[in-house]
Amino acid sequence: METSHPTGSPCSPILRAEALAGLMEVSARTLRRWELKGLLPRPFLVGSQKYWARGEIEEWISCQCPNRTLWERMRPGYRRKTS
Repeated sequence: METSHPTGSPCSPILRAEALAGLMEVSARTLRRWELKGLLPRPFLVGSQKYWARGEIEEWISCQCPNRTLWERMRPGYRRKTS
């Protein structure tokens, strides 16, 4: 039997901004500033809502929270954009 979890629950594979802020123990405003400065992994959009994959966030934290540019270079399948 499959159960669904809200995106803020401890078992959810995806996180909304509020849940990620709670996980990081910062305010939603601080999280938004970090996201705008490129300090978090790139979120994905569903409509206008931003979400993060829990597994990616956990891996990012274990790598000592590198900025987005460095994080994306560290990820498998990274392709450098060429003109």
